[in-house]
Amino acid sequence: MAAYEWFALNPLPCVGPVRQENGVNYQRVEYAGLYTLNDLETYLESLFSEDVIARLLDREAPAPRYRDIDGALYARPDGRPADTGKGAASAAVEREEDGSYLINVTVDLLDRDQATVTGAEFYAFPYREMNGRWVFADFELVY
Repeated sequence: MAAYEWFALNPLPCVGPVRQENGVNYQRVEYAGLYTLNDLETYLESLFSEDVIARLLDREAPAPRYRDIDGALYARPDGRPADTGKGAASAAVEREEDGSYLINVTVDLLDRDQATVTGAEFYAFPYREMNGRWVFADFELVY
């Protein structure tokens, strides 16, 4: 899910000069509709539970991925590449007895040649109605 990748892999697109806050470099985010940290949080509320959002935004962190500077959304422009030891992913939806869903994801594990599948990793992400909206109650990056 792209929104989660904005935190765990590569941030939203950034432009302009680098600004330092608490010794950490930030650049202004350039992404339609996401102009402030509040805009980003509102968007995340359409996807994730409050617990997941709190973990992503981590307002107590000394160097959060995103922050407002002078009323605009800024991001740490550093990212990381996807795990080259992981290949294709597939997903299947499973309905739970309580009416919620599990999104079951299988990710191929690759040999050093990055072509030969040597195994798989499995993830299960609960998708539930919480506070009148359907959201992922837990989520993590699979790459």
